[in-house]
Amino acid sequence: MNNQWKCYYCETELEDGKECTCEKSKERKGYVTSNAVKSEKGYKCSCGNDRFRQTGHMDFSTCYSTTYKCSECGSCISVQFDRSEESMAYWG
Repeated sequence: MNNQWKCYYCETELEDGKECTCEKSKERKGYVTSNAVKSEKGYKCSCGNDRFRQTGHMDFSTCYSTTYKCSECGSCISVQFDRSEESMAYWG
């Protein structure tokens, strides 16, 4: 399944290479794959399950990305956040 990215905050679906311009994204860009569904506790899988196992994490100088696998259907959800230059974790 090839998922698109959407804004972590407002859920606007984004085309490749495009950035969201919502107010929260202006502070810190965050993205989640389109198969994730926003819930009261964050995000859940499109199958309705909210339990995941972390399957990958990558740190880059200006962002980090984590992938989770749904414990029910096995679908993967990815989340990516950009680091701000003010962040202690910013390597640039």
